[in-house]
Amino acid sequence: MIEFCNFYPLGSDRRFIANSDTFLLLEERVGACQVFIFVWRDFSRVFIAGGQLGYDWTAREADTIEIEALAERFKRPELHRALALRRKGSGAP
Repeated sequence: MIEFCNFYPLGSDRRFIANSDTFLLLEERVGACQVFIFVWRDFSRVFIAGGQLGYDWTAREADTIEIEALAERFKRPELHRALALRRKGSGAP
């Protein structure tokens, strides 16, 4: 089941999000699209948001295939770790 979350900053300081105790914020860009990837600090969940029109503070949970594609494209160790944990939990290779 895909879940949606709202990630509202306190005030206008975006560092609040990047330094959250709950998740890590990874920001990437693909052409004109800005991609925001929220990785839970225990690597159990990954949410994605963003796009050409910007970020409206709502993100949706990524499935295994999306995490795999993001990890491959952006070469982020946090995403590889989340993917490995997810595969281990599901028994997938």
